[in-house]
Amino acid sequence: MNTKSTNQPGRPVLQRAAETGLYLGGYLSLLALATGLSQSAPAASLLVWAGSIALPFALYVLLRRSLAERDFSATFSEVWLEGIASFFFGSMIQAVIIYLGLRFLAPHYLLNSVEMAIDYFNQMGTPAGDQWARTLTDIREHNGIPTAVDVVSQIISMNLIGGTFITLIDASILKARYSSEARRQAWRNRHNSDYNGR
Repeated sequence: MNTKSTNQPGRPVLQRAAETGLYLGGYLSLLALATGLSQSAPAASLLVWAGSIALPFALYVLLRRSLAERDFSATFSEVWLEGIASFFFGSMIQAVIIYLGLRFLAPHYLLNSVEMAIDYFNQMGTPAGDQWARTLTDIREHNGIPTAVDVVSQIISMNLIGGTFITLIDASILKARYSSEARRQAWRNRHNSDYNGR
């Protein structure tokens, strides 16, 4: 029998989000590493696709764990806020990893990526490919290659925008799925030792 009160407040939202963000940051950093490796090992791109597709499910599991900690008493807005904050914290971890990688470990990665793209479009031998190659060449010669700071800024923005929508969906599913007391009790029965006493 579960002895937890359904009104147990649990830890503050930001504290739970920081913990969830730590896991999410590791996940996002692995995706970034696989993206970097895909330039020299094309098979790594499969990991990027698989990891990107699995991201909403991984976040769902993390948010469900946090929701269960509060005995499913958190409101929809609290779950959504936690998810957004988790993406923020996770993005900061990923941003540091990417910045250090681009700045110190692979300083020529961005330039090599642009040059590989130019070569690829030139080899297509089509008007559209030639146009893309000229566009990238103009960007390289006139605007310069984006810096590591430019890249991480864009990644943080993309993560927060994407994370907001992913979390909206996950929070909606979680609140709908565990609105049933029977489903909540089934969870308690399966995981009582994990969450009891937290």
